Amino acid sequence: MTVEGRELVFAPQDVRTIYTRGDTLKNGAKIGFLTGAVLGIANGYTGVECGGFFEEGRPCDSGEKFTIAAVGAGVLGGLGAAIGTGIDALIRGRRLLYERPGASGPPAVSVEPSFAPSSARLQLRVAW
Repeated sequence: MTVEGRELVFAPQDVRTIYTRGDTLKNGAKIGFLTGAVLGIANGYTGVECGGFFEEGRPCDSGEKFTIAAVGAGVLGGLGAAIGTGIDALIRGRRLLYERPGASGPPAVSVEPSFAPSSARLQLRVAW
């Protein structure tokens, strides 16, 4: 591994995980798009009045609700993708490159009593 121009060598048994700084912006764009699209669809299907700006409101039929939901999903989805990408760019994450096979799981504690005719023993084991 090269760090600041110097090569560092590690034994494989000493390496548990390797991460790289930064991640792709795809996940922020996906989350933002899906959030915006869901809000656009919800807005389209829950609207109760239709009509132009200068017309008196009237009840929406199903075709109008579908159109409003589709346009809203596209517009708010695009806006959400842009916002999600921007937020993801501001937050530097990390990405897993390598994890040693058989790495230990979550922390665990075990207690094992042992009895013999002349003695008793209690073994406590902690793993992390």
